[in-house]
Amino acid sequence: AAYEGPVYVVDSVTNNPGAAGGALTTLDGRLVGMLGRELLNSESNTWVNYAVPMSQLRSTIEDIMAGRALPPPKTPDANQPHFAAIDFGLVLVPDVVYRTPAFVETVVVGSSSDKAGIRPEDLIVFVNDELVQSNRALKTILGRLEPGDLIHVVVRRKDQLLPLELRVPDRAGKQDR
Repeated sequence: AAYEGPVYVVDSVTNNPGAAGGALTTLDGRLVGMLGRELLNSESNTWVNYAVPMSQLRSTIEDIMAGRALPPPKTPDANQPHFAAIDFGLVLVPDVVYRTPAFVETVVVGSSSDKAGIRPEDLIVFVNDELVQSNRALKTILGRLEPGDLIHVVVRRKDQLLPLELRVPDRAGKQDR
């Protein structure tokens, strides 16, 4: 998680996907903190949220309300993927559970995925001989690629496994080289 500082660890029945940014309150409604993003660990199958205490947020909130706050400068994060599925012209089914399969919902016309023959309702099974176990795994794999790389994709379409090839787009979004 990007935040470093005091937190409340939240692990309860009410902890659910999309809770990030929500309020953490006491039973009587007193605001205690704001939820950060959920933290997942597939090896131990644990899932917790953390809440940043209001005491840590108070000065930032006051600066925002007074118009004194500027957004932090964007710096490249080595842990963030360089590419996402949309960069390839793919829209995947919504990632609603931890292991949502990498099913293609839509393919952008003219994209590298479209030109390679990927179609809606394809299941992406392998990328460069690496098993794709979920949407999240696909995003991680795509994030390690470099512009211009030729990638080998295997999709399951109905009852067939189809090998396909496509190029990683460059930073300007060009699909072909």
